[in-house]
Amino acid sequence: MTPVLRIHLIAGFPYPAKREFLQELETRAAIPEPNRTRPTREQDRIALDLPGHVEPAPLIEAWADPEAATAWAGRPARLESTTVVLDAEHLARDLGSKDLLAERGWAARARDTRSVADLLFEQLEAADRIAIGGGDATPPPAWIRVLNPYAEISEPRSTIAEIAKEGGGRSVWPRASWRRLRDGLSLPPGSPPALVYRRRRPFDQVRFQHWLIRGATDVVRAKGIVWLANNPDLVLGYSRAGSVQRLFVAGRWPRAGAEPAWDPNHPDQAELLARWDPRAGLRHQELVLIGSALDPARTEEALDRCLATDAELERAGRSHPLQAIPTGGRPATH
Repeated sequence: MTPVLRIHLIAGFPYPAKREFLQELETRAAIPEPNRTRPTREQDRIALDLPGHVEPAPLIEAWADPEAATAWAGRPARLESTTVVLDAEHLARDLGSKDLLAERGWAARARDTRSVADLLFEQLEAADRIAIGGGDATPPPAWIRVLNPYAEISEPRSTIAEIAKEGGGRSVWPRASWRRLRDGLSLPPGSPPALVYRRRRPFDQVRFQHWLIRGATDVVRAKGIVWLANNPDLVLGYSRAGSVQRLFVAGRWPRAGAEPAWDPNHPDQAELLARWDPRAGLRHQELVLIGSALDPARTEEALDRCLATDAELERAGRSHPLQAIPTGGRPATH
């Protein structure tokens, strides 16, 4: 009988510390990196080296279903753990780096607009283990715990010893603080202040951009979607990774009007129907903001001042009453 293949994802940038970790993992724990796209049937554990540009979270979510991992492996398989390997020599610089992945030669495509800090934050938030190696490993910045309070952080040999044990990584998912807050899930005691900001009214572009420059300085991590009055059809994504901010086009809002023919018995579509407004459609603001020095009440007031006023909307020929958004169990900010 073919044993279940246990897959250990290894993420991180292509520094020497990651290559050394993979070599040590094979030497000390007998967990090899496959030489081909798919492992051989003799292997029962493998270390899958993710390319430097890959965000682990989508793969983790897809392979949460063992059938998906089995389809990839061509045999019974399951995802066992996700480790991010950091190189201490480069960590401080990368955490605040505005370099694009393409500028480092790490992008999968020329139009990849993610920064090094963007991707590093995503990797850390997906990990159940973080190994810090390379040179004189120093304690990680305390606010890494702001991003992911559930990951085990240690030096490579201790991490490898844990991986070598029977059993998988931690079962908590999602591990990213911002995703848990967005979904109304709890964080451990002592977690830093945070704000989940939701409104169904567009921001004035000038005031919101001023807030991004002057008012978001206490925010360490932020993710969300933004609706601007001067571009009402565009869905804008917002991300802050340390001092690196990014506002980008993420799609287009569905046209408002008649209620879409979505299935109310489908969980995701039922939540969208609950959010639907005939005048605004699905347009809304949704920002998750986290920071050790964050004042949630003051930040909420500052963002409310960025919202377009009735007079501004009337001049633009639009009317969107300020209202709470039904969120299907997620806490709304009123």
